[in-house]
Amino acid sequence: MPDLQTRLSARRAEMVERIVVGLRGSGADSYRAAEEAIVRARVERMVDCFVASLRDGPCRFVEFVHELAVARIAEGYLLRELQRALNFLGEEAWRVAAEPAGELAETVRRLALVSGTIGYAKDQLARDYLEQKERAEAALQERRARSGQLSRGTESSELLEDLLSK
Repeated sequence: MPDLQTRLSARRAEMVERIVVGLRGSGADSYRAAEEAIVRARVERMVDCFVASLRDGPCRFVEFVHELAVARIAEGYLLRELQRALNFLGEEAWRVAAEPAGELAETVRRLALVSGTIGYAKDQLARDYLEQKERAEAALQERRARSGQLSRGTESSELLEDLLSK
């Protein structure tokens, strides 16, 4: 009986197609605006990394999601759009993992592996998004403070008072 990694690899093309169609039709503006070839290539990398993580451990996929989050946030993707990509991947992996093959305990193990890996990746995505948001807010506050410092002394009343006091 093939293991989950083998089963997912055998269904890769179908999974990629379903995820791409789902993303482009899901109301996720960033995925609709991107060229289909780019979305497809990105989905292929995501699926391949996920499948490899079933052999190598979830940390590999979580690191991939971290890199993906930083890149996509910089491109203006919204958190919910990135979550949708992981949700579609999870749905497709679940579909394959839930297919009857072997003992019930083995099916439960496959589903737990998919859920655990995707869940761990979603946690990383949330942490990355929050970190990027906090950085952006801190940078904005710093710019506002600098702007306020630059504008001091340029108001005519302050300038007049300064000149008169000399």
